[in-house]
Amino acid sequence: MKKILTNPWTAVVTLIIVLLIKFLDPSFVQSVRLRYFDELITSQPKVDVPVHTVNIDEAALEHFGQWPFPRGDYKKIIDELYKRNAGLVVFNVMMPEQDRFKEDKELALFLKQAPVVLPILGHTKDKNATQPPNTQVVGQDPQGKVVDYPGIISSVAIINSQAQGWCGQHISRDRWCGASYAPGHCQPR
Repeated sequence: MKKILTNPWTAVVTLIIVLLIKFLDPSFVQSVRLRYFDELITSQPKVDVPVHTVNIDEAALEHFGQWPFPRGDYKKIIDELYKRNAGLVVFNVMMPEQDRFKEDKELALFLKQAPVVLPILGHTKDKNATQPPNTQVVGQDPQGKVVDYPGIISSVAIINSQAQGWCGQHISRDRWCGASYAPGHCQPR
């Protein structure tokens, strides 16, 4: 038995078996790996992070009226969130056109007081492009699935200039990933 364990061919055969398992990645190995990662995540102590999502649903449409809402209504919604002690509002509503109710300036003046992160969207051409965010790729894209967009669509300039930051979403073939940029510090009012 000792002779088999010290034989160099045993090491070579073991290495080949391990490499085959690694490259073939059979479903039982994937299952064990995923269960291990699940256990790592679920075994962490729970942390109370007060993150809330506000949806625009049928009740909101009945209250505020036709979509898209006037920008003054967005101001009221953001103000209400800060009255309820929000630390930062990430507002995922694109506003690339001027408000039909002419309330862009009202919202922009309010955003000077309230830190809000606005969305940007990758596109084939620019529309209302912000100052280019100082972004960087974290990690690698070895499978070549992340789409590189040459342009950015963002909110109208008067609103965009008052944003605390921008949050961009890029889509690949099988998942969403996001990147954000926030100049300065995000402080609650």
